Amino acid sequence: MTLALDERDAAAVEQLLELKADPNEAGRSSSGVSMKPFALVMSQILDYWKPVSDSVKFLELLKQHGADVDATQHGKTALGVAAQRCRVEAVELLLKLKADPNKGEPPAKDVAKEYADSSCQSPEEKQSLIAAFKDK
Repeated sequence: MTLALDERDAAAVEQLLELKADPNEAGRSSSGVSMKPFALVMSQILDYWKPVSDSVKFLELLKQHGADVDATQHGKTALGVAAQRCRVEAVELLLKLKADPNKGEPPAKDVAKEYADSSCQSPEEKQSLIAAFKDK
């Protein structure tokens, strides 16, 4: 599955999931790095600046088939990393996918408050980031 995601092959990912491939099982990407499928797609967004819109289908498919959107890597969830980097669109998508803002070390909602001043490029971005976590 990891290779299909790495190649952005939606049909292959969908077929693998229909054949009961485990959406939480780590696999090796084409670069040889072992990652869980959801983490790989989020890495493409957060580390390589792939557009969020190009990844929505993959993330939704993985979530529908039981992927853990709150899995941690080095104590942080994807939501926490997205908040830390002020990637508002990614934060909003993860919250839509029911990522828990109270998960991670520190919790993602606390990361947003802590990093909003230093990571966001504009007051509007900062306001949007904080607003995404309002009432969470």
